[in-house]
Amino acid sequence: STRKAVWLKGCSFIGDNVTGRSQETQAAIENLLEYIKDGLPEGVHLLLTAYEVDRRRSFYKTLTKIALVEEYNKPDISKDGWQGDVAKLVRDAAKKRGLTFEASALDLFVNRVSESSKQIMNELDKLDLYLGQERRSVTADDVTVMVPLTRTGVILELGRAIEQGGAARSLYPIERQ
Repeated sequence: STRKAVWLKGCSFIGDNVTGRSQETQAAIENLLEYIKDGLPEGVHLLLTAYEVDRRRSFYKTLTKIALVEEYNKPDISKDGWQGDVAKLVRDAAKKRGLTFEASALDLFVNRVSESSKQIMNELDKLDLYLGQERRSVTADDVTVMVPLTRTGVILELGRAIEQGGAARSLYPIERQ
């Protein structure tokens, strides 16, 4: 049997934007949804990716009921609690490498790399090589030595230092820049 994948890549038409709101787009989306509901031909798989999705629309709501929908959203660092989302991502990725983080090291790592998943993976690879096979627990000192501050990380580290009452310590991130 022949298997095929149809990939609708970067679908801007399902977001809350000018294109997504147009009547022509809405009609086309409804046609696509009917086609999907009727069932794809044997051996055909549809993959749809988008950077922006309007979850209020019937297309999205129906799709979640009839298909496997997975979301990979970047944490929003402008909202409270983002550190927990990033920390979970870091812990899961570290576990796959056989690494564990001390609590203070994880906090420091998250604030240094911010929400960039690509940078998180790169920095975990560096820590993995740095620690070698002998030691698998990441300390705050390891993070300080191996993980550079991003622009966002400088701001977060500065805020952390001030929050912890260390005015002198708050100069360290500034001096490093």
